[in-house]
Amino acid sequence: MTDPILASTKLTALEEDLHRLKASAAQSRATYWQLTQMLTPQLNNETVRRVADVNKDKIERNGVISTGISEQNEAKRKADELQRTLNNEPLADAASIQEKLGRERRQYAAYEDAIEFRTREIDAEKTVLAIEYSKKIKPKHDDIMKRLGKPMLEFHSVFTEADDLRRHLIDNGVGLRGLCLNLPEFLSTPNNPYSDLADWFRAMKREGFINSVPKELRLP
Repeated sequence: MTDPILASTKLTALEEDLHRLKASAAQSRATYWQLTQMLTPQLNNETVRRVADVNKDKIERNGVISTGISEQNEAKRKADELQRTLNNEPLADAASIQEKLGRERRQYAAYEDAIEFRTREIDAEKTVLAIEYSKKIKPKHDDIMKRLGKPMLEFHSVFTEADDLRRHLIDNGVGLRGLCLNLPEFLSTPNNPYSDLADWFRAMKREGFINSVPKELRLP
């Protein structure tokens, strides 16, 4: 197995921690369900919503428990719980089942916030690594593109000759009697400055991979 291109000690640590957070979130959700059943045994899996949904919209449905979190200092509390969760520290314990249920609900919400936070960090680190790798590989890329441009210019020259021959046969009433039947017409004509091929040559010229665009393809 080849080593991944986007790799760093930081990325490995972030991905490992993300895996831990997801596993802990799954356990937290299971614990929340167990506590819910202890308070209301009549509930089943169909009536319990995701903890995050309860936390975000505060909508109460039949058979769904709302523990009534205070809105005071909510932002500060959530920031503290997020940091504790990122540090792999549990939230403060509770005494009654009702309190434990509220704690577990907050813990699950903190896990979801932490997962989102770590995911953004992973994406940012991958972007940094991708930019570094792109800079490293650019000389090889430029060499390949220049070597691609040269035969394409030669191809266009021959393509133009073949198209001229076809027009010569048609214009002089000879017709295409087994001749010029396999030209790459999907590229349009070699003198169409608005074709995809012409756009490609102009892009190659802008990037410095070819010195000039064939005269037949230059815009008026």
